[in-house]
Amino acid sequence: MKKLLAEIVYPHHCSLCKKEGLILCPDCQKTIPIKKIPSCPICQDKRSSFEICPRCKNAVHFSLDGIFVTAFWEDPLLKKLIYNFKYDFVLDVKFILERIINDFVKYHQICRYLKSPSDVVVCPVPLHPDRLLWRGFNQSSLLAENLAISLGASYQEDLLTRTRATAPQMLLDDVNDRKLNVYEAFTANNASDVRGKTVIILDDVTTTGATLNECAKALKKFKPQNIYGFVLAQG
Repeated sequence: MKKLLAEIVYPHHCSLCKKEGLILCPDCQKTIPIKKIPSCPICQDKRSSFEICPRCKNAVHFSLDGIFVTAFWEDPLLKKLIYNFKYDFVLDVKFILERIINDFVKYHQICRYLKSPSDVVVCPVPLHPDRLLWRGFNQSSLLAENLAISLGASYQEDLLTRTRATAPQMLLDDVNDRKLNVYEAFTANNASDVRGKTVIILDDVTTTGATLNECAKALKKFKPQNIYGFVLAQG
């Protein structure tokens, strides 16, 4: 029903050139730039990778090793697509976002940051069951499955569970409020097989990294070799 309503409210015309048939035609999709220069996702210092720099990791005690940031939240078109996907239930946006992710993976040869694909596990940031029931799908799950295919990695949708409902992080401006909002809000399920592997946790958008870091904390006790976040954009 939600998808049907979304198609009525958002008929398939390109958001930019208004060409009929697609929400964003292939030519206009190319206007959304991917992030080409790696940087520390916390302080934004330019580095040779997307890892959290030692200074930031020590200062805020991150369990994450890094965050792959695909594109730019400042891009109004990307922002609109993410909003349409999450809140207007326009599921066809998924294919556009997947293309952006795939272009990023290819451009940066992400596999070179990682161990062999058989030692990489991709999982999504989970929704609380009440939120999942309201939305009808987890947007991060849909994108994480595509990322796993792009990397040739394994995909574990239920590796993490959100144990309590939390307010949307985007509604909180204060850094400490964001941390408290998601503090110990996640638990890992049957995660013993991630020992010694690289885990990539996908979310759509991050700001401070608090949600991804809480997910990483839940996985840390199972002793993966590395834990990375992977997001479409950083606000």
